[in-house]
Amino acid sequence: MQLSRRQISCLVLSILATAMGQSVVFAVLPPLGREIHLSELQITSIVACSAFIIGVASPLWGRYSDRVGRKPVILIGLTGYTLGMVLFASLLQAALIGLLGGLTLYLLLLLSRGLQAAVMAASSPAGTAYAADHTSPAQRTRVMARIGASHSLGTILGPAVSGALATISLLAPLFFASLLTAAVAFYVALRLPGEPRDRGQLHRPQARMKYTDPRVVRYLATAVGLFLGFASIQQTLGFSIQDQMNLGGIETAQRTGLALMVSAIFAFSVQMVL
Repeated sequence: MQLSRRQISCLVLSILATAMGQSVVFAVLPPLGREIHLSELQITSIVACSAFIIGVASPLWGRYSDRVGRKPVILIGLTGYTLGMVLFASLLQAALIGLLGGLTLYLLLLLSRGLQAAVMAASSPAGTAYAADHTSPAQRTRVMARIGASHSLGTILGPAVSGALATISLLAPLFFASLLTAAVAFYVALRLPGEPRDRGQLHRPQARMKYTDPRVVRYLATAVGLFLGFASIQQTLGFSIQDQMNLGGIETAQRTGLALMVSAIFAFSVQMVL
């Protein structure tokens, strides 16, 4: 099997759009959270809880795509991301104009972000599985590398977009991310070919791999350690920049976006070389 350029573009765009959206949140949420009087612990817990939910939900969506097909699950993830981001940004807008606040605001933000994470987790495993289903061993490494690079590229473009749009409003990058993901979902719905209805011949039930499987446990432990350190920087960078430079919300989002973009450029460069 060989993936066409159209199929690859659909998979790459679906990963790139969600990666951009996630990196936008890292850039604007710290100063935005302070403007609506949330504590640093509340702000970081919103992102941390959503990340935990993604980790739990992704394998479940992957197994679900074995039964119903990859394309429908990719579209579920993109649609869920779009609607969830609109809801999340709308709650923040309500807080900025004084309609929501305090514990009620925090719980609603936590709930909306958690629901978004539970659904958006569908697109990545389904997209990766689609690539694996439709590639030969000779093509698979190149396609997987492109998908991985698209995620890194999204983490570069997201902070750049957030810094530019923050001059309009701190909420503008969030609404832009939802609009972009909606456009990608529409493109995938039209351009990504479906799969045969009889999926039994393509995806036969297999034993589930455990997290403690000796073939993967070292790689999982390494990934957890690396991303723990990386996420710690992402979560606290905006607060540090704002406090040490004594900046306002918009300036903090711009400086944080620039710093995250430079970091992502180096990560992308190393990934492409090594």
